[in-house]
Amino acid sequence: MPLKILFWNCNCAFRKKYNIVQQYDADVCIIAECENPELYDFSGFNYKYIWVGDNKSKGLAVFVKPEFSLEQLNWSGSHLQYYLPVKVNDQVIVAVWAKKPYIEGYYEWQKLNINNIDNNCIIIGDFNSNSCWDHLHGNRNHTAVVEQLNSNYFLPCYKGDYVLLTPRDMLTRDETFINRPDMIKNLQSIAPSIEDSSLRFLLNQYLNEVLPLKKKEMSKTEKESKAISLVTTHPELIDYYIQYKENTEEQATSISKQVVSEVRQLFNCQLQKLANILNDKTQFYNVIPNSREAAYQRVMYLKDVIENKDGYRIFYLNGQPIKRELDLQIMYRLVWYATDFDVNREVNNGRGPVDYKVSKGAEDSTLVEFKLASNGKLKKNLENQVEIYKKANSTNNAIKVILYFTENEYTKITKILQDLNLQEGSDLVLIDARANKISASNAG
Repeated sequence: MPLKILFWNCNCAFRKKYNIVQQYDADVCIIAECENPELYDFSGFNYKYIWVGDNKSKGLAVFVKPEFSLEQLNWSGSHLQYYLPVKVNDQVIVAVWAKKPYIEGYYEWQKLNINNIDNNCIIIGDFNSNSCWDHLHGNRNHTAVVEQLNSNYFLPCYKGDYVLLTPRDMLTRDETFINRPDMIKNLQSIAPSIEDSSLRFLLNQYLNEVLPLKKKEMSKTEKESKAISLVTTHPELIDYYIQYKENTEEQATSISKQVVSEVRQLFNCQLQKLANILNDKTQFYNVIPNSREAAYQRVMYLKDVIENKDGYRIFYLNGQPIKRELDLQIMYRLVWYATDFDVNREVNNGRGPVDYKVSKGAEDSTLVEFKLASNGKLKKNLENQVEIYKKANSTNNAIKVILYFTENEYTKITKILQDLNLQEGSDLVLIDARANKISASNAG
């Protein structure tokens, strides 16, 4: 009988969230960043489990329904974090939550266990990996892992591209629910809950002596360094921070649901409309000879649809323009389906990530950078960012695209271009997404 398998990185406190996965009635639930069920109340979650972890609050668990058998397999690599091979009835499953060194650790684990893996084995989890980061991991990288598996086993693909299903909430994620920048930001919030008077004194000393300093007296990086030093010396602060986050989880969940709902509307509904318009009213999906021409023409088709074919409406949610450059970037990438070009998002070749690198082979590549005119750092970005990226990615081709929604934003970008002596052209494209347009259906 086929198993219904669910994986979720729950961002801690699974005991307060398991009702979310219960609605899917999965036979097997694989949960990353899950606390040790033996130490907490899971009485409402009627699954048996195997859990591994070094921190009682964050580990990797495999839960199965009571009617299924569950056995942990004695494979090699138990010292690596975290790879949990189990057998559920006759199905072998490897649960993964790859921690540092991320894909390098998984590469080593896979190498140790390649003879244990067969076509009946399901490897599932959070790999924290992507081929765009291959250059950071030497020979033990994402591509090497996929090639090793593909040489021996079946991987789902379509026209040469591997198929991945992306959860909606992944498209909304800027940071995990519990993360280092958020911990530093909330040190002041957790101070009142600290029972140890000596530790509370040290934290208040940091808050009183460091936080009030102005930027010219101590930079943000220096302040963060002081905070990390304090937390490293007193790691019990992490437990107080986790407790604080668990206590405020309902508020965070409410905000997250709203964001996920907006993403569903933007990518499930409005993006489909955009793709249909591009297909029906432009030559967007025709074959184009090189990456520079392909990237530029597709930007111009997008501009035409937004400015002249009512496409601007797609970039509004609940009557308001999209607020995240990330949404604009994702929408541009998703309409590139069925292309012969490699459209690689957030390429980081040592000088910081660029939105997209469009390429076909090593000699033909173009960088595409998207910005909203509302971005407060737009002028600085225009001054130097793309030139830096071009050098790092060994290409002379780059296109900057700026989307504006209001008259004030248009005035702002116009002044910036004048100050920098820049003009709109084939390497700098402005897109007018203002809502006060005459509908294309009513024009003429």
